[in-house]
Amino acid sequence: MIDNQHRAATCNNINRNVGRNIMRLSLKQDSFLNIILPVLVGNYLYFMSFNVSLTGFWRNQLPDGLWAYALISSVLIIWNRQINIFWISIIYIIFISFEALQHFHLISGTGDWLDIIIYFSFSTSSLLTNKFFIH
Repeated sequence: MIDNQHRAATCNNINRNVGRNIMRLSLKQDSFLNIILPVLVGNYLYFMSFNVSLTGFWRNQLPDGLWAYALISSVLIIWNRQINIFWISIIYIIFISFEALQHFHLISGTGDWLDIIIYFSFSTSSLLTNKFFIH
């Protein structure tokens, strides 16, 4: 009976810890993986497209998505991986505003619903994976 209780308690502890602190990274490693690397890859894809023919997604949307992921990740890292609703909301408003300003030709670019979807998808993926990077 004690063995069964011990096993049950151990399983409960394991189940509670699943998904928590899986990736124990230092602040520098976390910043490199979730901020610097996505920005570098996005820049590489964007600037490579001037020499190599890439489709619109690889040239435009993927770099934008990686930028959005890195931006949300940087806010999460600044706030010690705690989700700060105020700043996250501000960033989402900036995403929409940026595309609206392009749509109305107030800044250069093409306002595009796909860009907004990409921004929201990649930034949401940063929020959803946040729990794996909590220090």
